Amino acid sequence: MTLNYLTSKIKKDFDVNGKLAASGEINKKLLDSLNKIYADSRSERSSLGREGFEKTILPLLDNESIQLNDRLRTLCELIAHEIVLAIPSKKLKILVTGGGAHNQFLIQSIQKKLSPKTELIVPDKKIIDFKEAKFFFEGNDQQDKHFIR
Repeated sequence: MTLNYLTSKIKKDFDVNGKLAASGEINKKLLDSLNKIYADSRSERSSLGREGFEKTILPLLDNESIQLNDRLRTLCELIAHEIVLAIPSKKLKILVTGGGAHNQFLIQSIQKKLSPKTELIVPDKKIIDFKEAKFFFEGNDQQDKHFIR
């Protein structure tokens, strides 16, 4: 949501392969502010939903005194950090899906922060984009099978 919000400011749906973010620099002040918001959210055991995003994150992202590429790069750093915090430090293989899986720079940022024993597996585009539909329609009930063919 955050990365696409920023790219929409330049009339793009998303940052193709994270190229814009990769060309930016981490803005320490922005990163510190975002880290504080997420740290507070973690300590309260709550999630940061749309309302929290609009109230606390959007004003920081809308700071146009920071170059767009730098805001994108800083967000990738934050996202990678938050994801790595949630992953146990043991030998794992993690299947990566959803829109962020298309952002090669983000995936590389996460992998660099993970334990060397942890492997990220990025499947093909169809699985990334349609995993929910696939699992929803491929239940145990045979009569549902015809909907996906």
